[in-house]
Amino acid sequence: MFVDDGSTDSTGEVIADQINRYPDRIAALRNETNLGKGESVRRGVLFAFSRADLVGYWDADLATPLDAIPELVVELERGNACLVMGSRIKIAGHEIIRNAWRHYLGRVFATLASTVIGHGFYDTQCGAKVFRKEIVEACFTQPFLSKWCFDIEMLLRLIRFSGITDINTVDSRVIEVPLRRWTDTGDTRLGVTDVFRMGIDLGRIACAYGRDSRP
Repeated sequence: MFVDDGSTDSTGEVIADQINRYPDRIAALRNETNLGKGESVRRGVLFAFSRADLVGYWDADLATPLDAIPELVVELERGNACLVMGSRIKIAGHEIIRNAWRHYLGRVFATLASTVIGHGFYDTQCGAKVFRKEIVEACFTQPFLSKWCFDIEMLLRLIRFSGITDINTVDSRVIEVPLRRWTDTGDTRLGVTDVFRMGIDLGRIACAYGRDSRP
């Protein structure tokens, strides 16, 4: 399931070619204008919601290789988990290649994100997540406030509206799985200005979800 976020290059043609080759395996949505990653993911998830028991999203640059999908799915089906998230933890036996300044900036952001969510997460922003469709209605029905921090909103909605609070226990229904491989492709649309906007959006999210009602 591809989402073309109002591309102006040959992305649409490439996707159309793949659909022609594999019509029973590939589908696509196209945003007529650029709506941002958050809205593109939300629309893609809602499209897939009625077609699969397990749904997920993956960054198109394949920084997380596709062979990581089975690892996350196995963890999702192992017990009572409803959401499994890839996590870019650089440890022995794992090949995590990241730009240094983005890594350290990411650690600062992750700390702030965990503070806003109220639970400890190592990596909320990794673009590799799989989940059961039972959480789709609570997490994806309403548009997100932020184009880039939507993962944090998704987690807040899951915690608030699905009553999942055992995040940092061995029985958690939300699990982070260290990825075996992740490579910073360098082909990102996220610039320095966007980083500052993410900080502002994080503040907006903190204010909005500090209320008792859905934003």
